[in-house]
Amino acid sequence: MSDGTLPCRYLLRVSFDADQLGNQLVWAITDAQPDEPNAFQRTGWAAGGLQFLQGDTLGFEVVGYGDPATFAGFTITDATLITLPAPYVRPLFSPSPFDCDQATFDLDDFNPSSCVVAQNLKICSARSPQILPVAEPQGIWKFSFVVTVEIGRLDGSVETRVFSFDPMIAVGKDWP
Repeated sequence: MSDGTLPCRYLLRVSFDADQLGNQLVWAITDAQPDEPNAFQRTGWAAGGLQFLQGDTLGFEVVGYGDPATFAGFTITDATLITLPAPYVRPLFSPSPFDCDQATFDLDDFNPSSCVVAQNLKICSARSPQILPVAEPQGIWKFSFVVTVEIGRLDGSVETRVFSFDPMIAVGKDWP
């Protein structure tokens, strides 16, 4: 990193409720270290999106919430990260801030979920062992995460659901 800033390690935590009607994931970006800046931008030109620097890394966790009387847990059957470079900025950017040759990443090997019951909710989580480094020095991308889960119920039934979200990612500082 040319400005002397050390890389940050981030964790993208997405969550759903087993009984929600919609398919939108609730998402948050957390920092591996308490003193690191947060990638989520609340103000400025990247407000509502994520801003990274080259060398930062991104890990992934999926959390499912449910009624402990009905929710047994979930299994991830498919998880895909999709990046789409901004078409309105020249020069065109690479397919992804994480890789200059591909725009999709399969994150199917999540570790088995662990569950706890707290505050009248059953909370299950699964973490991907894959960590993606930000390879590009600058750019803007649409960032989508799509996850297919099998939601297990205590009565033995299973529902297959698809959840997603799609904020913007910017890499670099002091532009556009």
